[in-house]
Amino acid sequence: MYKKLTTTALVTSAIMLVLPASLAHHTAKAKTLPLKNKLAISGSDRIKGVSLHAHRYFIKKNTIFDPMMPPISLTAYDDDNHVDLTNSIFVTENDVDTSKVGSYHVTYRAIAADGRWKERRVEVNVVSSPIIEAQNATVPRGTYFDYLKDVSAFDELAGDIRIFLHVKASDLNTDVAGKYFVTYVASNFYGLTTEKTITVTVK
Repeated sequence: MYKKLTTTALVTSAIMLVLPASLAHHTAKAKTLPLKNKLAISGSDRIKGVSLHAHRYFIKKNTIFDPMMPPISLTAYDDDNHVDLTNSIFVTENDVDTSKVGSYHVTYRAIAADGRWKERRVEVNVVSSPIIEAQNATVPRGTYFDYLKDVSAFDELAGDIRIFLHVKASDLNTDVAGKYFVTYVASNFYGLTTEKTITVTVK
């Protein structure tokens, strides 16, 4: 049976429940759980015994985002009653904008059958492929060509990532006049890669 609580404490079976200060001037519902000699309050107060797991993840810029679909992995469990609560998970907050690179957040909530609930706020990073800046070049025959001079790699979220820039392929021979190619590749922290090919003219 439910009982109205109008004071800040309730004593039952020699156990005293002290309500949070935020509930001191409000009524709440309480009940004794079967086989559990303790009380649980339904509502906005988070009660122990419900676990919700969700982890920070990354999505590519300008892609369709559904906070309930992969790559996010969501699980929830009622540890007291050994019940899987994954199907009860829903979104209470979502400010993700995939049109702009940046850090955003999604808040998830899982609710047990007796009203206990748990929330988890997850960081979502909208990321993009690296940007390689490299221009076509002309060099005199027989001179040394510095492949990485005036070449840079940039990530919209992390900034300068030249340490992850390298030459993927090239047929350049500065001893023979002609047109050659150099292909650069850069990777960022999120596993996204970009390639760019330039022309090197030897005269």
